[in-house]
Amino acid sequence: MAVPPTEINPEQIKTFKEFLSSYNKLSEICFLDCVNDFTSRTIKPYEVIIIFWLFGRFQSYYSGWFNLPDMFCVYKSTCEDKCSTNCTEKYLKMNQRISQRFQEFQIISNDNLAAAQKLGNK
Repeated sequence: MAVPPTEINPEQIKTFKEFLSSYNKLSEICFLDCVNDFTSRTIKPYEVIIIFWLFGRFQSYYSGWFNLPDMFCVYKSTCEDKCSTNCTEKYLKMNQRISQRFQEFQIISNDNLAAAQKLGNK
């Protein structure tokens, strides 16, 4: 059931816009980090992955440079899936940590304001 526009709280609209902005940013960041092959509509398995230890990193002749976690990806779909999951988790943990720090800052700020008001009333 749709809510008439007059009953929508402007604060709810603002919150929803912030959520959509955050979601779009997350989607863009993780997409750019995790998807790198547009040569086919299907997700193909890696053909032959030959991994060599070289300069502290892994190199594959098929798909360029790998970091250590990518070594365990046998199929491209699992690599992209693992990458997107890790990216999402990192982003959400970062967002949660920033919110936590902001709350801590607000508490300290409120305590300082209350202390300043007490000193002003004396």
